[in-house]
Amino acid sequence: KKNENYKIDEVASESSTTAISTLDSGDCICSTDTVIEKSGITLLLFYQYVQPQPWTKAQFRSAVKLVREAAQSLTITGRMRVSIEGLNCTLTGSYDNIRDWCSKLRKFGSYFESTEFKFTDNLPDKQRFPKLNVFEVTELVTYGLNPTIVAHAFQNTGGTATHLEPQEYHEKLLEDNTVVIDVRNQYESDIGHFDPIEASKNENINIAGGAQMLNPKMRKSTEFPVWLDKPETKAQLKGKQVLMYCTGGVRCERASALLRHKMQTEEDVKDLDIKGVYQLQGGIDKYFKAFPNGGCWKGKNYTFDKRFAHAPINKTGNKTETSENDGLKDSLSPISKCASCSKPEDKYRGKFRCPTC
Repeated sequence: KKNENYKIDEVASESSTTAISTLDSGDCICSTDTVIEKSGITLLLFYQYVQPQPWTKAQFRSAVKLVREAAQSLTITGRMRVSIEGLNCTLTGSYDNIRDWCSKLRKFGSYFESTEFKFTDNLPDKQRFPKLNVFEVTELVTYGLNPTIVAHAFQNTGGTATHLEPQEYHEKLLEDNTVVIDVRNQYESDIGHFDPIEASKNENINIAGGAQMLNPKMRKSTEFPVWLDKPETKAQLKGKQVLMYCTGGVRCERASALLRHKMQTEEDVKDLDIKGVYQLQGGIDKYFKAFPNGGCWKGKNYTFDKRFAHAPINKTGNKTETSENDGLKDSLSPISKCASCSKPEDKYRGKFRCPTC
């Protein structure tokens, strides 16, 4: 559904409607013949870095005040991470209230004019967050980077990686002489990840080789800079195109900026002759919307909300009720295992143990 004031790309599934929005104006204006289902809960995911210059202390305090008070007035719940770098939010509320909140943010400053808000509508009420938490943090994603490095990355090296829309990214995944780095944590990668070579077999795609997956096996994001500096990592990057991905894109912003900084400032990284750095615009969430059959994805996508994990739309299969996820359990076979009994399990809760253990 599209119009000149509210550009939206929408995909319907059995339980919800997902939408990606880059609002051109503050309001959602839909055609008169469009029927919009507004029941249930809307989940909002987005991040926005303010760059190349971070907020001043005064701007930061104004931003915190706005997002908190607007959310409280609209009965919006969830988690907000706010720093001088910008915002990273996972929120729940009614269809109209979530979009009203986004409109208020649009009007706050030019930083948010092109922010990509990702909505998932018509979710069960139990997937609503119980309360609002606004966390004032130093970094939107905790990489532990020196602010000087961050400033250099954005002011002198062009910032982050080249952002590729899902279709472009998908095509890169099928190219030879390419590596793809999962910048999420290990437990997220265990549940699901890109696997171009395996996917090419399932989808009957003929490819020369496809991207080699690199998994840093991180417990937390502060381990990424250490992994990037390892000699064996540099050997794997030598002469390659480098792709990065994460759930929504926010972790790739800093990870790719760090690599680009090193490509400009460190002689041994310059000598690697890296052929380009690319990241998935909108993250896995947006890739699933573009490739409802899964594309090059294997398994599920871990989420930091009450869905816990979700599969590509057409891989969901038959659904049955489950008390754990209020609603809807899919039949896609897990690719990960219970840490105790080794039975197939893809819910990262209870120390990665299945309900039996």
